[in-house]
Amino acid sequence: MLFTLGIVMAQNSDFEGISKLWFGMLFLMLAPILEIVGFVVFSLYNPYYSSSFGGISGPSFLSVIIGGLSLLTFILFIPSGVIELPVSETPAEATFLGLIAAAVALGIFGLLKIYSGFSSLKSTDKDVGTKNFGIYTYLFSFIMIIIGGPLLINTSTEVGGVMVLIVGNIFGIIATVFLGIIFYKLGETYNETIIKMGSILFVIPNSNVIGNIIIFMGLNQMKKKLAPPVTYQSFYPPAYQQPYQQPQPSYQPLPQQALPQQTPQSPQIYQTEQGVIGSNGYAKVTLNSSVPANIVSARIDGTNITAINVKPPILQTGKNDVIINFGNVSSLTPGEQYKVILTVNARGNMIDVTTYVNYPS
Repeated sequence: MLFTLGIVMAQNSDFEGISKLWFGMLFLMLAPILEIVGFVVFSLYNPYYSSSFGGISGPSFLSVIIGGLSLLTFILFIPSGVIELPVSETPAEATFLGLIAAAVALGIFGLLKIYSGFSSLKSTDKDVGTKNFGIYTYLFSFIMIIIGGPLLINTSTEVGGVMVLIVGNIFGIIATVFLGIIFYKLGETYNETIIKMGSILFVIPNSNVIGNIIIFMGLNQMKKKLAPPVTYQSFYPPAYQQPYQQPQPSYQPLPQQALPQQTPQSPQIYQTEQGVIGSNGYAKVTLNSSVPANIVSARIDGTNITAINVKPPILQTGKNDVIINFGNVSSLTPGEQYKVILTVNARGNMIDVTTYVNYPS
């Protein structure tokens, strides 16, 4: 029972960790959007761009196009250090700083969520160093953006602001690589191909936004898989009792014999077909259940391998084909038969159901 409780707590910890990562990646998606909008506003209303393109003023359709091209030029040629941005104090500058500040706040909050999420995952303890380095480096890049933003809009310090932003972007790229590595290992641990694909795009320049979205989608799928299953509690109405009657003086009532009570039949759950487990970690067993029941956990007896998720988590009355994801099973010996023990909650009773699976060579 203690072992089962430990399994349930570990799965709840994984679900909590994945949920925090999901929120963290959501905020990391919103942060660059605000930053890009801030730069667009800055480029649209900056006198440098208006004078350079024939005196265009106001947010017309043409100025929006030119502003976008100017923003692209600004991003591509910042490393040259020769771009000069003569600006004055305008509402656009205040909007620019406000959006940058909001982007930084969202980014920092997202990183803290990611840090907390990885801390909740038992399977990533071996990568704590990589995780910490990536997040700390990301925080440093956000600090550089905080410093470089105000410097950029001041004509006397604009060159220094550009250099500070360059340093911040460099550290941001380094942090992105390390976070991409840890997310790839996360997808590998949980057999989530979507997260592994997203982590690869996450570290490629100009594709990290797409990678962020794909990782976000993969985390959303993992949330659904690791969500605690719904448990059903059976309700038994109280036994009927005879109302109390005052004895009559004319006769003595005979004592009533207690009616025989039927003992509820214990749930019957057993394997009906030979199970099998593949090298990808997925096992299939067929169970027959006499009552609806909830699968709480599963483990391979004699090993430290426990299930990442079980589908379906709820057994219906009758035949049930159950798919169990054990993740990495490289420690198993091909050609051997293994005992898989499922802990099932049937009407409030915790039952260990023993099944057998073959690991083909």
